Amino acid sequence: MNIFFKLLSNDKVQRILYSIALLFWLILWINDWERNDSISSMGIKYFWLGLFPTLLLVLQVLFNNQYAWLSILSLFLLYTILTVYNLFLMIMVDSERMYVKGVYINFEQILSLVFIVIILTLINLVLFKMKPNN
Repeated sequence: MNIFFKLLSNDKVQRILYSIALLFWLILWINDWERNDSISSMGIKYFWLGLFPTLLLVLQVLFNNQYAWLSILSLFLLYTILTVYNLFLMIMVDSERMYVKGVYINFEQILSLVFIVIILTLINLVLFKMKPNN
């Protein structure tokens, strides 16, 4: 595991990983391009919601500095916290329904939720270990 974390501290490896993340992000947004003019539940156009992470990733690919890294880490950490909160809220709401005799959450759903939490935690750990030197 130490070899993997040493590899993550390499500047070229970081730029490659940020390039892959940027490519993945753009592929995700191309599928929803027709929604860019619509407004999200936060009152912000989807275009601006997609542009901010894109600019942060482009800054990391080009300059690889600590300010953009801290912004990306904070943004993804906030996303992880909100996702985990919403997952547990969904479980609590599902288990507190009065009109249902039993809880509808089964083992497969719990396993998939645990898998999502593990993946998000691993991505946060990798982002944390990718702190640039400059």
